[in-house]
Amino acid sequence: MKNMNSYVLNRLLISILILIIFHNRIMSQDDYNPVHTQLGFLTTNTNARSMGFGEIGVVSSQQYYETGLTHNPALLSRGEKVLGVNLSYMPWLRNLVNDMNFIDVGAFFAINKKNTLGISFRYFDMGAITYTDINGSLIGTYNPYEYYLNLGYARTLSDKFSVGIGGKYLVSDLTAGMYVGGEATKKLQTFAFDIGGDFRNNYPLTKKSNLRLDIGLSIINIGPKVSYSESKENKEFIPTTLYLGTMLSYDFKIDSINKISFDFGYQLQKLLVPSNPIYKPVFGPDGKPVIDKGYDNDVSMFQGMIQSFYDAPGGFKEEWHELIHKIGFEASYTLINKIILSLRVGRSMEHETKGHHKYFTLGQGISIYGFYFDFAYILAESNNPYDKQTCFNIGFRTNDLKNTFKNTMK
Repeated sequence: MKNMNSYVLNRLLISILILIIFHNRIMSQDDYNPVHTQLGFLTTNTNARSMGFGEIGVVSSQQYYETGLTHNPALLSRGEKVLGVNLSYMPWLRNLVNDMNFIDVGAFFAINKKNTLGISFRYFDMGAITYTDINGSLIGTYNPYEYYLNLGYARTLSDKFSVGIGGKYLVSDLTAGMYVGGEATKKLQTFAFDIGGDFRNNYPLTKKSNLRLDIGLSIINIGPKVSYSESKENKEFIPTTLYLGTMLSYDFKIDSINKISFDFGYQLQKLLVPSNPIYKPVFGPDGKPVIDKGYDNDVSMFQGMIQSFYDAPGGFKEEWHELIHKIGFEASYTLINKIILSLRVGRSMEHETKGHHKYFTLGQGISIYGFYFDFAYILAESNNPYDKQTCFNIGFRTNDLKNTFKNTMK
């Protein structure tokens, strides 16, 4: 009974929390029709280098491997015997709350020049929520949380092409088993898979300069529909996402140990989740609302992925609006082949009817003998919850472990 008495307040708190997690912004437009999913924490970019670069992660420069753990598993293997570890910290939405945080830990290790293994763990701490009953009496305090454990494998098929796969075990506990609407809730546990490919090719321009083309494609978070209740009905999709991107990199060698580099990147992404149809104000013989425009989105996972390309009630125009566009630029200077200084800027663009998350990204990084630090910052409109969002990365990566430490100790 105590759970039922606190239902109104609890439902309000959880609804606000879930709205934040889903990244959806309420607008007054009649055609506002964002695609809804559960487990929104899967779509958050916690890599500071990628965030500063316009949140582009499906393609990456040769020296960056970390987004192979989050955006495209194929990036873990690109013809080198590498080793790396990474720690990311993101204080989440400090404009709204002061106790929500992301922590992401990852590592990758190349068995040889063709095969690389990766592992990562992400934890989303949603902060403390105090629950009270209808009379304001304290029931207790609970910390909602979500996390996943990810294992990845990538293989270099040629000097120009790599493929990768990954698998995630996912846990989300938002309600501590409370009753919502008279129905018991549960901790959500499920799984998801990632697949990806990466093509790259070098085009020497002069003896000192080189142009490199990268093209990446991945589908992330392929998994079954989920629900926080025991009921088999009303299950929702997780954010299965298609990433497609390209990058041009220009390197100019000043001499044998110093060079400057410029990276220009573009990424397109789309949720492979059915759009919400528009209903008529009548019900059919089965008791369900009659669809006026669009398609029924109560379909299976695979049907939903296919249907997501043509089911928007607004036709091709709305399908186009569901595409998110990201651009990024990075300039870096390499000294004595061991120190890299980088500056980054980018732009993320989502249509106003699908979430309206438009913002600039800024970033900087420094790498010294393989040890690196990256920082990223989001600059958005004052009423955008992402404004002033920050992210920090520290880590280590090398393709020459023995000599890296030898040179470090000189």
